[in-house]
Amino acid sequence: MKQYNNWRDDLLSTMPAYKVLKERIFKKSELINIERNDEGVLMWFDKYAGIDWMVKSEDNHIMGIASRIQWDVDYRTFTIRYERWTGSKTEYDKRKEAIENQYIYPTYTLQAYFKDKSNPQMLSCGIVKTSDLYSFIGSFPYLVFENKSDNIFKYVKWDDMINNYINLHIF
Repeated sequence: MKQYNNWRDDLLSTMPAYKVLKERIFKKSELINIERNDEGVLMWFDKYAGIDWMVKSEDNHIMGIASRIQWDVDYRTFTIRYERWTGSKTEYDKRKEAIENQYIYPTYTLQAYFKDKSNPQMLSCGIVKTSDLYSFIGSFPYLVFENKSDNIFKYVKWDDMINNYINLHIF
């Protein structure tokens, strides 16, 4: 069973990719990384709403983004932690509950694939409305796959989403 890094290691390893995404995809917006920020409301957005990044668009609209960065293989999927070995709530549980109850949750979900951590090169990046992603998971369970490690992850293929008329942006 594959063991995943602790969140501090993951955060440090994703910073070079964050910089590339900021320059390539969010160049006309302001993007800030709030992951593991201990500052009041920013910490709430990260810890309780699952928002990793905040974006202020050119026209001054603010959105939250849930992000996942993976290295070395371009799976072209959205992957969501579905079950923790500890039994504690996962991002899947928290976001599903937030969507159903109209709480705050990330407006968008981003998954990007990179190679070469020392000189990151983006292989692909998909961005979808979080509500559309969760709607797809609920509507097309036969297109939702599972990967087990120390936790259980659910994933959906970008092509399956596109083939079922889900609007997502691929870079």
